[in-house]
Amino acid sequence: MITLKQYQDFCDIPSGSTVQEYNISVFELMNWSYDNLTEKEVQFKVDKFLSDIVENKKEVNHIKLGKHWYKIDKDLHTLKFPQWLYFDGVMKSVDKGDAYNKLHNVISSFTRRCRFYKWFPVKFDINKVEDVGKEIQEKLNIGLALQLTNAFFLSTTNFMNNTPIEYSEQLEKEIWELTDQKISKMYMDGT
Repeated sequence: MITLKQYQDFCDIPSGSTVQEYNISVFELMNWSYDNLTEKEVQFKVDKFLSDIVENKKEVNHIKLGKHWYKIDKDLHTLKFPQWLYFDGVMKSVDKGDAYNKLHNVISSFTRRCRFYKWFPVKFDINKVEDVGKEIQEKLNIGLALQLTNAFFLSTTNFMNNTPIEYSEQLEKEIWELTDQKISKMYMDGT
């Protein structure tokens, strides 16, 4: 499983590096040992890592991180005012080129911890949202993180009757462009 934090670190790997430097960086990021591996085996493992950064296709309403369950508020009409305020603050702080570093904050803005199993989500607490964001960053699978973010932005766009929403367009575009650039650069250097 690739966590959101590992994905964020992956996006920080310099794109101008050679294939070998790139592969070494990925191995160090994932804490893998490349002793006694052939160059083909190393490349296969890196390729597998890259293929694991994909969207999850099943519908997700709850996630479990550690021992806690969280409810996903993907629809705008279920968001509370403090969630909107926090989301707005996160989106205003996004700088071009590092949108991927704010994914955990975006996800934590529409995530609420449940009191019992998957039921009874607690009130959104602006004082605890940073802790939730840190837990999301360290424990959430990147495929699921991208799926949740896209679902939330799609819901936002639909709810606003196709009014352009600068936040979603900016964040989604930057995340996918950066991921495509990293993967394309690796394969272009490898051929």
